[in-house]
Amino acid sequence: MLKSTLIELPPELLSLEEESIEVIEASSLEELAQKSKIQDERVIKRLLLPGNSFGPYRILGFIAAGGMGEVYSAERIMPDGKRLGPVALKVIAPEYLDDWAITERFKREAQISRAIRSTHVTRVYEFGETEDKHAFLAMEMLHGEELFDRMYSRRFATREVAEIILQVLAGLRAVHESGFVHRDIKPENIYFHRKDTGEEVVKILDFGIAKASGHQSDPYLSVVGKIYGTPEYIAPEQGLNPDVDARADLYSTGVIMYELLAGKLPFEGESAYAIILAHQNQKPPALPTEIDRIMKRIVGKSLAKRADDRYQSAAEFSKDIRRWLNHNDTIDTEDLVAEKTRHETPAPSLHTPPLGNQQIKDLSADSDAPPVQIFSKNKKLATEDEPALNLAATEHVIPVADPRDEHAHGSKAAVIFTALVAIAILATAMWVFLR
Repeated sequence: MLKSTLIELPPELLSLEEESIEVIEASSLEELAQKSKIQDERVIKRLLLPGNSFGPYRILGFIAAGGMGEVYSAERIMPDGKRLGPVALKVIAPEYLDDWAITERFKREAQISRAIRSTHVTRVYEFGETEDKHAFLAMEMLHGEELFDRMYSRRFATREVAEIILQVLAGLRAVHESGFVHRDIKPENIYFHRKDTGEEVVKILDFGIAKASGHQSDPYLSVVGKIYGTPEYIAPEQGLNPDVDARADLYSTGVIMYELLAGKLPFEGESAYAIILAHQNQKPPALPTEIDRIMKRIVGKSLAKRADDRYQSAAEFSKDIRRWLNHNDTIDTEDLVAEKTRHETPAPSLHTPPLGNQQIKDLSADSDAPPVQIFSKNKKLATEDEPALNLAATEHVIPVADPRDEHAHGSKAAVIFTALVAIAILATAMWVFLR
């Protein structure tokens, strides 16, 4: 009898017509292995051919083979005979059936998916075990590619990066509001799903090491020794304590954002330990000069070492990105940096303290971005050695004159003009007198 921890196939998975199903034409395991380019004899022996049954599922075609099992396209045969699908059916390899950690991760992924409803989070429909003890996971069928596969094949424009991260944050917002922390946000777990309409939707995958907010981690589900997560994307506090909150996911998202903009990771090392230490102690290298200053500040804030200096929610992170995308110059600059008004000849009492000694509101102390000189709300003026702060490279910044600067108000020009007029009148009078 089928043992299932979750069975919740959505109504949009309608019955399929036989001719609409694309399958690999193969009459034997050898032929299927050849077409799928599988060479491992253990995997070949357990491959399921199209048309085979697996518990309540009928195999439609082979998708991929991984370290823990195979993935198939399949449909579920319901008790009333209705066929629902296709779904992606992950079949756990027999050698892992007694591995509690692996089966628990699959089960947890199904249970967490049940609590989250978001277009940007992959749905898991069922985790179960067949009569002959074969474990499986049925999930949403995706068509497309991982961000990992795409990110180093080409460079991304800044606007494109912002739009991708917005979708990731939309998924994380649903995850966090449902009471969970993902803990392994990385390019391999971000997927570009191509819908039938041709539109692409960014989706978050793999909740195998996710945890409920406010609950302690399970020590048996660690990934790297006793570290939960992937070193290149791990938040500083996550390298010390696995019981992190949602802000750790936001840091990982900031790492991805940095990587997409710079074309490289902010921190690399010869070992996982070295990378984790870098996240905790080193400042990320400056982003390319073509990235505008507000975008640099957004990334810098997301990568703050202290969680309290970081964005506090996915909604807050999204808000700044959306403002940047809209080229909205009504951004409240105080949300990014707080600084006193610049003076032409500053007195000691008006001197702006160094950035490192300042309590900066909503800006990481680790950011290398210079202070913003503010003269009036929504207007930015360049200093002598710094360009104006722009929302977009094409934006024209209008300088605002300091009211204490008499040169800005034309008073010197007026004096010169008056002197010239006086000289002209005097010359005319002398010429008349000499005649």
